Amino acid sequence: MAKGDFNGDGIPDFAVAGFAGSNGVGSPANSIAVYLGKSDGTFAPPVYYAAGGNPTFPYQVVVGRVRSGNGPEDLVVVDGGANKVTVLLGNGDGTFQPPITAASFVGGVTAAAIADFNGDGKPDIVVAAWGGSGDTGGNLNTVAILLGNADGTFQAPVFYQSANNPYGVAIGDFNNDGKVDVILRNPEGIFLSLGNGDGTFLPGYAIWSEPISFYVPLVNGLNSFTVGDFNEDGNLDIAANVNGARVDVLLGTGLGTFVPASTPTYIINQHQGGHGLGEIVSEKLSSSGHLDLVVGTGYGATLAILRGNGDGTFQTPTIYPLAQYD
Repeated sequence: MAKGDFNGDGIPDFAVAGFAGSNGVGSPANSIAVYLGKSDGTFAPPVYYAAGGNPTFPYQVVVGRVRSGNGPEDLVVVDGGANKVTVLLGNGDGTFQPPITAASFVGGVTAAAIADFNGDGKPDIVVAAWGGSGDTGGNLNTVAILLGNADGTFQAPVFYQSANNPYGVAIGDFNNDGKVDVILRNPEGIFLSLGNGDGTFLPGYAIWSEPISFYVPLVNGLNSFTVGDFNEDGNLDIAANVNGARVDVLLGTGLGTFVPASTPTYIINQHQGGHGLGEIVSEKLSSSGHLDLVVGTGYGATLAILRGNGDGTFQTPTIYPLAQYD
């Protein structure tokens, strides 16, 4: 799910990637559902868009502008079924054009993000890929960079060695050199690829690994992570939900390295539902101005809120039950 303002009315809208009818009873399988927000806090009925592949299995949808200027927001879809990344150009009125293929891959694609990696003012895309592409002989376990043409199309992907089987990606300047870097995650850890500022990247290196003692068969390892300045020192930090239903906090040094926070680990729910945690996001939820953490507990049917203290630590998680579904 991704948030944006697709019709320019100043009210948040949402785009949701769904597969096998997961966007609701009667919804088209393997589609992108767009929910336009109303001023009363409710949403208009969803409008569905094809993700673009055949077969289609949309893992993720990303909101951003892939064209130059301050025009309408667009959607970038990671299609794990067709092993491609597609783009749905926004019309500015809440509707989107049919999908166009930005790049195709031999193996899997799992996540993407939008940024300007070479400093030319044109939006680019980074893709977590574990199968390379036909043009490169199928390089495995890579991060792919698609340099943008500013019109919604992209140049052929260029691949850089990174984490094995990457399943998530985030962007930021983690060594404070003014260049965009890429962080990837896989079930065993988190990896950082430093950007050179010209669209190329140094080989990725591990910045955190899950201790082997925590691997147990009931949980899935590292599920997701979020980036933010949790101790408000100007350096980007990481909060990762991990195997065993934990949240681990890593504080950035501003040099491309990370250290555990003074309270590095927060227990949410042990093995609830058998799949550890779901997604984690960082948001300012209160008037304190500090970043908080919102954690979904996967099949545990609960939501955890960790209130930030502004020093890299968080308060004891508050657990909220979610609705149960048959």
